[in-house]
Amino acid sequence: MTVKYPPDQIIIRPPVEAYSVLIAVTGGCSWNKCKFCGTYKGMYGTTQEYAIRPIEDVKKDIDQAAKYNYHGFPVFLAGGNPTSASTDYLVEIIKYVRIKLRKVQRVSCYSKALDVLRKSDEELEKLAEAGLDIVYMGLESGSNTVL
Repeated sequence: MTVKYPPDQIIIRPPVEAYSVLIAVTGGCSWNKCKFCGTYKGMYGTTQEYAIRPIEDVKKDIDQAAKYNYHGFPVFLAGGNPTSASTDYLVEIIKYVRIKLRKVQRVSCYSKALDVLRKSDEELEKLAEAGLDIVYMGLESGSNTVL
């Protein structure tokens, strides 16, 4: 039986991020065409359209995590590929995380390889300087037929 989750509750993360604070940055996946992946196309009983969340909403979630004393935990910026958002948007979020959630162990997120390639070296340096520590890039297939 498939459990039907509301679209805004579909959050996937790497197993190593099991105890991380999850902060939803994007919903869905900007690509969403891979034939092998049904995560945002109904696998959980509903679909989730790609969207970059308003920064005010993301900051409210970070404030909520701070309110419940999630200090010293790793933070995972959730969504199919948060790096599809602008660098300035991500830098603002990462800096806000680092200010509000003291002693964060690490900040990480998923990314599509093309989203990383679209960013300049300068933009990638800005993300690292802001405190983005790990970017998980899915290399699910080398076949253009299934991507």
